[in-house]
Amino acid sequence: MGDICYKNPDEDLSNIVRRILTYNHDDGSLIWCIRGNREFFRSDASYKRSITLFHSKPALVGLSDGYHCGEVFSKPLLAHRVSWFLYYGEWPDSYIDHIDGNRTNNRITNLRLATREENARNAKIYRTNTSGKSGVAWCKRDKIWNASISIKGVRTHLGNFKRKEDAIKCREDAEKKYGYHKNHGRTI
Repeated sequence: MGDICYKNPDEDLSNIVRRILTYNHDDGSLIWCIRGNREFFRSDASYKRSITLFHSKPALVGLSDGYHCGEVFSKPLLAHRVSWFLYYGEWPDSYIDHIDGNRTNNRITNLRLATREENARNAKIYRTNTSGKSGVAWCKRDKIWNASISIKGVRTHLGNFKRKEDAIKCREDAEKKYGYHKNHGRTI
């Protein structure tokens, strides 16, 4: 909707979003609902073009860093934040965590408010990980397995182990102790 000129740029974005988007919390989809909102457009031609291009079609389905996103009258929006707003009636004041790690799954049951730290405790495993477990790495020089974990943004060494299984067990125990999400370290 970036090419459509909105005639009252001072109107609160919340009111605009409520009136031109609908949210299906069961499947996480956002849909344009332009029809009946003629007052948003400068001319009949732009209104008719919007109905043709957008009405009843999926909204905010572009991708940015894996998240669904788009624009409403040239204002960039992330679909998961709009979904939260339309469901709860207020814009989130913190991070929104996708519980299953799928950044395009915007079902309300998959979204939760989170601090930056909580969000990081539900991260997938890094592509560069070679051990198969977050926080466990092989030290070539010493020929041992290292286990570590981040606590309040600080990397903490948990120990060195001869056996990979012991390093993994130590890391898993620390994840439980420090409140990591059960999905942390998933591969997808």
